[in-house]
Amino acid sequence: MSCASCAKKIEKKLQAIEGIKKATVNFAIEEARIELNESGSQRVNSVIKSAESTIATLGYLAKVKDGRSKTQYNKMAKDAEGDETGAISLIKLIMIGLLALTVFSLEMGPLMHLVLAPLNWYLQFLLSSILFFFFG
Repeated sequence: MSCASCAKKIEKKLQAIEGIKKATVNFAIEEARIELNESGSQRVNSVIKSAESTIATLGYLAKVKDGRSKTQYNKMAKDAEGDETGAISLIKLIMIGLLALTVFSLEMGPLMHLVLAPLNWYLQFLLSSILFFFFG
């Protein structure tokens, strides 16, 4: 596509096809999205083929993309991982709690006077760094 007018022309031709409820063409990313009136694999395939041929008659190449978004693929991948993530999350939560409680105790609690001041500061820095960089 060389201009937004071309995109609008493709959009109008696609919306004229029977079986297409809505068609939008994005000139910037050179992509067309269509919503179909009906489902049914035979009907869907025929509408897609007629959309491809319509776009081809206008002088452009049409490739069908899968309708799933990146977030849907990520969700499917996470579901495939299983329950391991739940156990790992529980372990991380326990580790975060223990480290945070230790840092708090070194700063304001009963461990405050247990260690010399400069060593206490370095220990707090080390534990806080572990909390920040490994657990977010």
